[in-house]
Amino acid sequence: MYQFPKAEHLCSKKIIEMIFSEGKSFSVYPFRFVWLPSSDTVISIKLAISVPKKHFKRAVHRNLLKRRIRECYRLQKVELYSKMKQEKISISLFLIYTGRRIENFQFLFEKMTIALKKLENEIFQNTITENTAN
Repeated sequence: MYQFPKAEHLCSKKIIEMIFSEGKSFSVYPFRFVWLPSSDTVISIKLAISVPKKHFKRAVHRNLLKRRIRECYRLQKVELYSKMKQEKISISLFLIYTGRRIENFQFLFEKMTIALKKLENEIFQNTITENTAN
C-alpha cells in the first residue's frame, strides 16, 4: 500500500486540462491542490506533481522537491485511500509546489499531512452535497 505505481500517475493531458478548467482547488502552504472527481471504475487517486521552473531554474532543485513531495504523499496516502474505497470515489489530483525555497523533508511531511486532511474533508463534503442535491 505504501507504493506509488505508474497506474497512480496522472499523465493524460485531457484530464489535466479538465482539472484546471472544471476542478476545485485549495492551498496549504507550500502546496496548491487542484482536484476533480474522476469517472474511473477503479477506485484510485491519480496524481501529478509540478514544481514551477519560474521559481526553481535548476532541474536538480525541481527534481529534489518532486522526490520529497512524492515521498511525503506516498507515506501518507493510505488513510485517504481507505476512506475513498469505502465511499467508492475516484479523483484526479494535481499538486503544485508554490513555495519559493527548498524546504526540508520534515516540513513538507507536516504540511502534506494537513493538506491531505483538508483534501479528504473537501472530497467528502463535495460528495455529500452532490448526493443530497440528487
